Order: sequence, then structure tokens, then C-alpha cells
Amino acid sequence: MLIEAIQKEKKQIRESGRRQGKREGKREGRLDIARLMFRSGESIEKIKRYTGLSDATIRKLQRKLQEQ
Repeated sequence: MLIEAIQKEKKQIRESGRRQGKREGKREGRLDIARLMFRSGESIEKIKRYTGLSDATIRKLQRKLQEQ
């Protein structure tokens, strides 16, 4: 019974980690798309519409790209 509880807990932790990894991967992908769009001269509104990123995130990314 204890072993089953431990195995169940391990499975839940693993699944939680996978979900978190997927979320982070999707976000990183959207940031990559935004970077490409900025470099192509697209507007902030268009980047926001296509990536679903917030204004704050897009403007922060824009500042980082300008510093490079």
C-alpha cells in the first residue's frame, strides 16, 4: 500500500513536470516568433496578435533586442 502511494506520487510529480515543460516550451516558441517578427519589422500589434504575448512582454523583448 505504501509502495503504491509512492508510485502514484512519483507519477503525479512526473506529469506535473511534463505539463510545466510543455508550457515553458510553448512560451519560448512564441518568444522566438516575436523575435523573428521584430527583426522583420512587424508592428507590436501584429506581434501581439500572432503570438498572444502581453504588451509588457513584447516591449521588454523589444528593449532587449535594441540593446544587442
